[in-house]
Amino acid sequence: MKWYILIIVCSISLSISGKNWEPVYQPFDSLTNLWEQSMGSSADIVQKRQWLREMYAIAREHKARPVFMWRAMHWEAWLLQKTDQPDSAFAVTQRALKMVDTLQYEYDYKRLQKICINHHENKGDYLAAYKACKSQLRFYEQIGDTLNMANIYVSLGNMLNNFHEANKALVYLQKAEHIYRSIGKTANVTGNRLNIANSLYLAGRRKEAVDMLENILTTPIIRQDTAFHLQVLASMCSYIENDERGEKYTREAYSLAQSYGKIYPIIKSSINMGAIFFKKANPDSALYYYRKAWNYLQKHDDNEILLPTLNGIAFSFRQKQQWDSAYIYLYTAGFYRDSLQQVNSLSEVHRIESRAAIERYEANLLRQKEEARMHRIILLLILALVSVLAAVSCYIFWTQRRKAITRKRMQELENRELTTRLEKEQLQNNYYQLEIDSKNRELTSTTLMLIEKNKMMEELMKRISSGGETGEIGKRTVLELKNQIKAHACQEDEWQFFRIHFEQVHPGFFNKLKNLCPTLTEGELRLCAYIRTGMENKQIAQMLSQQPDTIKKARYRLRKKTPIGQEDSLEDFLRSI
Repeated sequence: MKWYILIIVCSISLSISGKNWEPVYQPFDSLTNLWEQSMGSSADIVQKRQWLREMYAIAREHKARPVFMWRAMHWEAWLLQKTDQPDSAFAVTQRALKMVDTLQYEYDYKRLQKICINHHENKGDYLAAYKACKSQLRFYEQIGDTLNMANIYVSLGNMLNNFHEANKALVYLQKAEHIYRSIGKTANVTGNRLNIANSLYLAGRRKEAVDMLENILTTPIIRQDTAFHLQVLASMCSYIENDERGEKYTREAYSLAQSYGKIYPIIKSSINMGAIFFKKANPDSALYYYRKAWNYLQKHDDNEILLPTLNGIAFSFRQKQQWDSAYIYLYTAGFYRDSLQQVNSLSEVHRIESRAAIERYEANLLRQKEEARMHRIILLLILALVSVLAAVSCYIFWTQRRKAITRKRMQELENRELTTRLEKEQLQNNYYQLEIDSKNRELTSTTLMLIEKNKMMEELMKRISSGGETGEIGKRTVLELKNQIKAHACQEDEWQFFRIHFEQVHPGFFNKLKNLCPTLTEGELRLCAYIRTGMENKQIAQMLSQQPDTIKKARYRLRKKTPIGQEDSLEDFLRSI
């Protein structure tokens, strides 16, 4: 009984819409809004079928846009599910899922999958339902649809209750309550609290569960939703069987079920009323309620309800000491008990297998999550390494480039300095060259002057000599004049004057020459100087007041004292110094 209630509550929670459908066509969207607004209420089924016909009419009119067709099929499947036709609902849903354009209408696809979740649960395929819930949850988390996230939490919580995982179920259900409260869904909070109460009871926290149910019974939703009211009362009766409050809530549930007119609540409340009178040792009243339940159960094959009904009738007859009747009903109950035990055993095995399969699925998800985390870590490490290498490479490149720029700038600076220095040196050289040219001109002028003077003196001596021979001048006078001219022509002052100017033009010449040719005499050094200035033998002879042949001989002797070869020029040798 409890599991049936839990599944119903799960279905209710999943029927609550979170995100609005994407608008497609105003007349169609208006019908969608009517469906959404009526999902949590007991709106007339006839009215819903009329809406569905109008939706299909629009879909057939706009065949080029299949979105109308699959949305109409969604509401048809929802209606089939509400009218206890789960297999037909699932078949319609499967056809609709094949039509959906998941790229543009992924939300539509997920809404259709919700119906499949209920189908999987009803068929006992909890693993498929669990996987679908997890897939739904990831999708709603991605799009930020908090309301549908809460709905999926409710579904997961109730599913875990089926596996006797009450503490795990509470985690999901409390998450859902937090979301419902944060977005102001008061009705959803109240509905989910019944799920939480069931989890608390399964977890052994009976008092907390009862207190929560009593709190629910004081909320406005109880007066608005009779089906939900009956579910709360049914749970309350199960939790406080031996309590005076239990009788109160059982009578309230029976009265409400009679007015509501639904068969299952009437059967359950009748069984509970029979149990109350049996405990009071009032077998006639107990038999009245048990037989009332039995009359309804003739049309239903539910061993979970048949067994307590038959047992109640048998024990009531025993209490009346009608042993034959008690035996017949007890025997019949035994038949159903064996069948129910077999079914329960198979169901329990299936639940254990399903729970193990879900645990393996969760373990696989955790393993995949851990692998993904490790992959992310490895990727981050690789990216970090690449970043470091890139940074180092950039730093090296930047450093090398800066060094290259610095070297270039230094080179440019050195080149400018060198250019400046060369220009300065060139200016100095030009200045020196000008000075040398000036001195050369001066030396040449001095040399020419000396040559001209010596030439004039020589001419004068020739005239004096010729005058003495002709008797024009006395011989003694002639001799004195010749001696004075020679003395004047050969005096050292003339050579020193020349040397001063020469060394200004060719500094260090004599020292270098002495180092190369240490045996040279002073006269030979003088001859070398004359040769260096470019004088010919005749000019040198005039400078020295000697005959050209004497100069030739002197040059010959000078050549032997130099390190030059026979083919080498004496002039080139002296110019190189």
